[in-house]
Amino acid sequence: MSRRLALLLLAVLATGAAEPAAAHAAPAGAPVALYIVQTAGDPAATYAGGVSGIPETAPAPGHRLDPGAWNYPAYRAYLHRQHTQVVRAAGLDVPPVVEYTTVFNGFAARLTTADAARLRAAQGVVGVYKSR
Repeated sequence: MSRRLALLLLAVLATGAAEPAAAHAAPAGAPVALYIVQTAGDPAATYAGGVSGIPETAPAPGHRLDPGAWNYPAYRAYLHRQHTQVVRAAGLDVPPVVEYTTVFNGFAARLTTADAARLRAAQGVVGVYKSR
């Protein structure tokens, strides 16, 4: 994992820019670990448009992201659906521990090594990183 990505992930976790979700219970006997899954597409902070019906959420230079704007939660909901589709496309039924949509597009989940491999091969996944 690149130093830049590691710093970005650390910043995401430190700022609390995650949405809590239900915990995952792994099958008995299968060792699991926490993984961060990066998905394709821009997070809200850099989204410049392109999804039908949802205009850009990226702030203009010198301005801040506006989480009160109507398109902000609309785009985050779109990313949530994308996260769900990626998991289903991999043939998995693992809920995210947290979802990242503001400065990083992805989610964290408790996965077996086999689950992580399936996600790595899934369309729409940029990377799967085991938490240390």
